[in-house]
Amino acid sequence: MPDSQTPQELKRVYRIAIASDLHAHTNRMDYTSGKNIPSWITPTAGAANKQNPLADLESLISDTGLSADVLLCPGDIADKADDAAMTYAWQELQSIGKKMGVSAIVGSVGNHDLHSRAASGDPAGSGVSGNPLPQAHIRMLTPTFPLANADENRRFWADHFAISEDEACRIITLNSCSSHGYIHEGSDEYTKGRFSPETEAGLLQLIKTTETKPINILLTHHHPQKVSELTFTDNSTMIRGDRLISLLGTGEYGSWMIVHGHRHVASFQLGHGDNDRPYIFSAGSLGVILHTLYYPDRPQTNFT
Repeated sequence: MPDSQTPQELKRVYRIAIASDLHAHTNRMDYTSGKNIPSWITPTAGAANKQNPLADLESLISDTGLSADVLLCPGDIADKADDAAMTYAWQELQSIGKKMGVSAIVGSVGNHDLHSRAASGDPAGSGVSGNPLPQAHIRMLTPTFPLANADENRRFWADHFAISEDEACRIITLNSCSSHGYIHEGSDEYTKGRFSPETEAGLLQLIKTTETKPINILLTHHHPQKVSELTFTDNSTMIRGDRLISLLGTGEYGSWMIVHGHRHVASFQLGHGDNDRPYIFSAGSLGVILHTLYYPDRPQTNFT
């Protein structure tokens, strides 16, 4: 520290924790059930199971005193709209956030968090008994998802974006899955998500009318730019993701970082643009069991 700089003048460290793509499920943790095991996270594993990343993370926090200001959850908390697993995982994330002392937990919905698979040829169906609306369970979670603030939570589901901010950080959460459950499973958008022109107009207005902070984060599920480090072809980039990057990269509304999930690998790169190019962080996955053929050198779990 330079002699002329007092402790009061030092910039405060702002800590952001990220837990993405848990893909929590209620399947048996062996292959004799005949079902694919998507992740290590399941309520049946129990807190004593050392292969449960949530249990291990809570132990790490207790042992090291790990703390953060906010906890970001970029979607796919559950796998294949498993309602029981969603409830379990969201409560576990609340516990983790509380133990780290965060002031806010901010989520963004993933495609697996919605009942979006068609049943009986109905593109709006869920493929499960009772055929609930895509958002039927996730909107009933307690605390509310993706934000605890009631007004902003309603704005997220109505306008597909919402904001959470404090004195140092502005976080805008974007719903890239707004049409999931209302489109055919084989459509292009089903695998990519989108950033619609209507959402772009509303998001621009929000950015213009809210205070630029030292830290500005756009949280979403789908990636707006290809993850270059993948060892296989990436064909699931967000529709109009380039427009999202361009909007945030004008330099007029602060410097931005985009945090996303979906790809299950951690990656950090610059977005395109000529002015204030946003950083793009792919958060990886806290629980997904990665196929060694496609991810031979990647860690099985990521918590940032």
